[in-house]
Amino acid sequence: MERSVWKRLGIAPTDDARAIKKAYSARLKEIDPDSEPQAFIALRDARDAALAGFGSSGPAPAVEPVRPRTAGITRPEADRDVPASPGPKPEGPGRRPEPGPKPRSPWQIPSIEEHLARISAMLLDPGPDSVDADRLAKEGAALLRHPDMGLITRSEEVEAWLGQVILNAMPRSDVLLAPVIAHFGWVEKAKAWNCPWYVEAAVARARDCRYRDQVLRAHGPAMRALAEPPPPRTNALIAWAVAELLDEIRDDYPGLERDFDPATIAWWDEAIEAQRQRFAFRWLQRLAS
Repeated sequence: MERSVWKRLGIAPTDDARAIKKAYSARLKEIDPDSEPQAFIALRDARDAALAGFGSSGPAPAVEPVRPRTAGITRPEADRDVPASPGPKPEGPGRRPEPGPKPRSPWQIPSIEEHLARISAMLLDPGPDSVDADRLAKEGAALLRHPDMGLITRSEEVEAWLGQVILNAMPRSDVLLAPVIAHFGWVEKAKAWNCPWYVEAAVARARDCRYRDQVLRAHGPAMRALAEPPPPRTNALIAWAVAELLDEIRDDYPGLERDFDPATIAWWDEAIEAQRQRFAFRWLQRLAS
């Protein structure tokens, strides 16, 4: 049985746009858009229908079952009586075949849902460890400049989704950090005591990435030693450089340590400890002689 617009929003019929938006926000907190996409779309459609003017004359029409959206192809009008199709007409001499679906116009832009699906596929779906950073950056830029991002509710939904996806996909999502932080003003939001957890975490991650890029330029050999598989053997100079870098990361930028292979970190910890023991032994030998 179809539920009405107002039942989905959980309020009585009204023309008050503020009340409709408030009810939508309250019901949205009860839905996880990632795990319940159909319920999220149905709730959003109910909000749009209510804001479109269904209210003052009684209950709104029932919301039709949610169908997957296809950009560029309009939905059939559910309320119009459409006569039954007579079925395919037999082809004969001189009769043209029935036209197929029209191709998508090059002027039609992808929907926000399409951008989100592509970003999710690149970051979260199983596949190769490497991510095409240029393609991901272009997809993120296209999403942020989408016309629908001017709508407050849509912008807030995308902001929360991006924040959680970026943190779950680190370090592959690092290319999205700078544009997303700048677009939503997360640096200022992170200063508030009640900022969302993903805002504070994303700003801290961006700080770690800036430090990583600086270290890569100033201490390239030590950073490359941590990023590559352990060598068969090492020398004292490289070991001390890696030890100094690891101490700084662990003291000031602990989030960066998870960017490296744990087995490689463990190998270097053992190699550094062995170098320290050899140094201490030689020093004691010199003191004894």
